[in-house]
Amino acid sequence: MNCERIREQIPEALAGRLAKAAREALVEHLEGCGACRTEVAELNAVWRGLEAVKSDMDAAPESAPPPARPIAPARAAIAQARARTARSWAIVARERATVAYGTVTYAIGAGMKQSAKSRRATQARARRLPSSGSLSS
Repeated sequence: MNCERIREQIPEALAGRLAKAAREALVEHLEGCGACRTEVAELNAVWRGLEAVKSDMDAAPESAPPPARPIAPARAAIAQARARTARSWAIVARERATVAYGTVTYAIGAGMKQSAKSRRATQARARRLPSSGSLSS
């Protein structure tokens, strides 16, 4: 049997609804295929968890209030994680902006310094050159 066919049969096997011959073929395949064994183990854990929830629901008295929505705490946790992520990205953005500002400021300052240096060198050369009126032709 191939893995795809086995994976289709796993839920039936876990529910105990698989025919004996098919179950034996499934067990034989699982003995040689680690990937399918892993999938069976994971699905079995989910299956057992669902059975536990079902048995808890069956054991609950009829007059009991409905259980609290388990989704609310998860949504709150997700919202907190998003807020932390947004804050951390804001900090990163602020730090990057500060670095960019410092880099631009440094570049402008270095350019101005270089410009002043070039201007002084040009003035010094101009002072050393003879004036154009004193050149004889």
